[in-house]
Amino acid sequence: KNKMKISSLVLTKNEEEMLGDALKQLDFSDEIIILDQGSQDKTLEIAKKFTQKIISSKVEDYAQRRNMLAENAQGEWLFYLDPDERITDNCKKEILAAIQSNEHSAYYIPRENHILGKFLKHGGWYPDYVPRLFKKSEFLGWKGKVHESPKFNGSAGYLKTPLVHKTARDLKSMLD
Repeated sequence: KNKMKISSLVLTKNEEEMLGDALKQLDFSDEIIILDQGSQDKTLEIAKKFTQKIISSKVEDYAQRRNMLAENAQGEWLFYLDPDERITDNCKKEILAAIQSNEHSAYYIPRENHILGKFLKHGGWYPDYVPRLFKKSEFLGWKGKVHESPKFNGSAGYLKTPLVHKTARDLKSMLD
């Protein structure tokens, strides 16, 4: 039996606006696992079109939620994506090449932050490197309350192609 290569892991709560497009782009994954925080909108309906692996949790701790996703993953590699992030084809190719090379146990991916529809290139907003790809066998878990960070054995690599982060799409979500 073929072992799963990539588990894509997504945290959700009331993400009906962004989730479909996020999950659509995870077509390179062997499995998609969603941990939902009690969505009241159509998030779960959308999620079910892409995966049956949906966990519900009321755990408030962000690191714990990310760890729950990792514990449920079958893949050799864990890829975390937020519903408001987009992966370009070049980024997918780079993720697959990184896994193929097996050179590092974790990879940081630059992130293009788009706030109110504008790409913020300056003021420390780019390249906003985020740790998103981990070799499961070397992954020790997420630690920390507010700014959680991953712990892993081995070295980290840095991809070149950014994720596009469509954050604060309007003033209300920015203030939230």
